[in-house]
Amino acid sequence: MRHELLRRHRMPADCVFTLWLDFGAGRDRDEIDFTEFYDYPSRADKDGREYAYSVYVPARDLNRLVDALGRRCGQQPPEPDPRDTLVACFRALVDRGDLGDHLAIEGNVRALRSWLDEAGIGHREGRWAWFDSD
Repeated sequence: MRHELLRRHRMPADCVFTLWLDFGAGRDRDEIDFTEFYDYPSRADKDGREYAYSVYVPARDLNRLVDALGRRCGQQPPEPDPRDTLVACFRALVDRGDLGDHLAIEGNVRALRSWLDEAGIGHREGRWAWFDSD
């Protein structure tokens, strides 16, 4: 299930910037996916394009991820489902400005990767791009 954490329309680039967290994602549908996504629509003077930068964490590490990010965001929201707690932690990190559209391209995934490395949580990266070639 995908949870949109942030969505902004950036001007003058006319780019829609999105951060999301997705459970049941990845190659084996057994990963947690954090993605930073850029969508540039086609315009008369430019072709459309999309870019996605992702970090995938094995679902088996959900509780470790919740603990690490809970410490980072300064709270452990009392949610019965650890997935809900993780979503709340990511939203708190966006609200605090630790993540968001103010960071440079790939800045959100770089930040998360460094936090995962610090906590000793394994992960893999993913990149995707699409260009309108009409």
